[in-house]
Amino acid sequence: MRVSHLSLDELYKTPEWRRLSTQQKFWLRTYLEPGEDQWLATNCAYGITTGESARAFSYKIVKQKKVRAALDRYWNRSLREIFLRDIQADITAAKPGSLARATFKATLAQVLAGGKLPSKKRGKRI
Repeated sequence: MRVSHLSLDELYKTPEWRRLSTQQKFWLRTYLEPGEDQWLATNCAYGITTGESARAFSYKIVKQKKVRAALDRYWNRSLREIFLRDIQADITAAKPGSLARATFKATLAQVLAGGKLPSKKRGKRI
């Protein structure tokens, strides 16, 4: 049976945790301990108390690569789950009717049909 998430003590021992800044660690610890309250974590870690500002800034924090990697590790998300989440976000962000959106949708369909995840090495120069 798969454990739904790591304990905080287990998370603290991961490379994803060590890569976080002190403020990001404080935010993440505050976010995870009382029940995933993004506003409370943002208020405590960054001192942003205005409701709308804290809400908007909390979404920016969650989108930071290091924070997202730590959350993915905490929740034991597989590479496939991470890919599917990210490709869905790309589809949503792409302009309707664009070539980019069509490409993202085709990639998603291919993966959902059992194909391999695309390699991250594509597009890098050697």
